[in-house]
Amino acid sequence: MARDLEVRHPGWVVIWRCWARRFWAFPCWITVGPEAVEARHAQDLLALMTETELLHRPGTLSARLAGPPPPEAMEADAAVT
Repeated sequence: MARDLEVRHPGWVVIWRCWARRFWAFPCWITVGPEAVEARHAQDLLALMTETELLHRPGTLSARLAGPPPPEAMEADAAVT
């Protein structure tokens, strides 16, 4: 399940901590103080990942403070222009 979430959501490292019985996801594009999100169920983790993506999307103050967007976002912008 963790691998499936990671594949469907590039820019995240997702792990299942079997001893804690919880999922953890680490955003790789937030370069300053990235905070992992954690949840017991995959659908709850996905909701937290989506919330983090919305909060730290390119163009927001937190994204400007955090650093450049992930490479795939830069490639998508280049393809549009």
